[in-house]
Amino acid sequence: MALTTIGTYLLIFWFIVTGLSLRLTKDIAAPQLLYCAAFGFFFFSIFIEKHSIYLYLVYVSSLLIVFASCFLYNTSSSSRNKIQLKNQENFKVPAASIWFLSLPAILGMVYMIEMFGGLSSYIVAAQHGTKSFWGMGPLKTIIATYFPLSLYYFALMIAGKRTRTAYLIFSFHFVILVVLALLSLSRGTLLTHLVFMVLVWHFARKKLSSIFIVFGLLMIISFASVYGVVRETLTIDDGNFSVGLDNQEQVYKSEWMEFGTFPFERVVNANKVKKHYGLTYVTAITNFVPRNIWPEKPDPGGVVFTNEYAPEFYDEFSHFTTGLYPEAMMNFGIVFGIIFGHIQLTLMLILLSIYYKRVNNKLNFHPKTHKSILGLVIYIYVTWGMVMLMTGEFTSIVIGTIIKVIVLMLSFTFLRLSLKRKI
Repeated sequence: MALTTIGTYLLIFWFIVTGLSLRLTKDIAAPQLLYCAAFGFFFFSIFIEKHSIYLYLVYVSSLLIVFASCFLYNTSSSSRNKIQLKNQENFKVPAASIWFLSLPAILGMVYMIEMFGGLSSYIVAAQHGTKSFWGMGPLKTIIATYFPLSLYYFALMIAGKRTRTAYLIFSFHFVILVVLALLSLSRGTLLTHLVFMVLVWHFARKKLSSIFIVFGLLMIISFASVYGVVRETLTIDDGNFSVGLDNQEQVYKSEWMEFGTFPFERVVNANKVKKHYGLTYVTAITNFVPRNIWPEKPDPGGVVFTNEYAPEFYDEFSHFTTGLYPEAMMNFGIVFGIIFGHIQLTLMLILLSIYYKRVNNKLNFHPKTHKSILGLVIYIYVTWGMVMLMTGEFTSIVIGTIIKVIVLMLSFTFLRLSLKRKI
């Protein structure tokens, strides 16, 4: 794996933009730095492979937009650490209520395993999850509610001083989360949750150093690469599990390097780009209508992309994600799609910068409460969703984020009632 000539210049440019963005925002977890991380990791193949001039120009212009948005920060907001309010209140953590709200997800996972006749059969099915779990969306959604609940639980725990017993009870809750994530055989489920926990710690407890963040990201990418092979080579014979890495010439998978480049190049190099005029964005609403009621409803971006630009890879049960620019180009053509993508990126950075400063002010200059901690967790999910739009499908990310926010808001209402006082 060697850098191309233009890839070397782009990598240097990425380092410069990332460094200057960190200097201007003075926070390794600012939205601009998260976008820089996405452009560095998920577009990594742009440094080591030849690509179209369109991708090079879009990559450079996108980084310039990220850098320009850093000037939305001012001195007073960036120096918040120097005058941070000491507000580590030991407000009550409603652990019993959180455990109660977590039961449907735990029972849902047990029920799902029983549906397939036991753990071994379930794991085999999970290796072809999209096909095997077809039509189980509601059940999977119930199971997924465990993750935002656990993140809110963690945020409440670290917002103040807790007893060893409280941390022990939380650790059991976290162990169950790890089990649920591993049973999904999804690399992203557990890894992104760990990233969320790090971000919560960074905002609610103690600012983390750049070295720690970089080292942690490298560890996560390494784990994701190896786990990709483990997932594909996992076999079960007479109840015995075998990974089979010893027989693999490649012990890691690096698809993450092409998450941002592959869809872009497929659309740009297509003989014809069929314009959908925004219909893939509308599916964030129409997807809630069952297809048996509306058989001709529009398909989301990932389905459209796979069917029209990469039909040789997946069957009807699986599809690629698109990314910000590819989905825009599928809707409005290459030129206008790229322009629309730039507009989207600019608006997201402006909104996230405002949102970021608002959440920071509430956490740093006001006493921490259950509500402000809830606001932090919601902010992390919304910010992560907007950053992941660079490589993800618009509809999946929007719907997923909305569901997490609804789960958190309903949980907060229940917890407030359980504490019998205003929080």
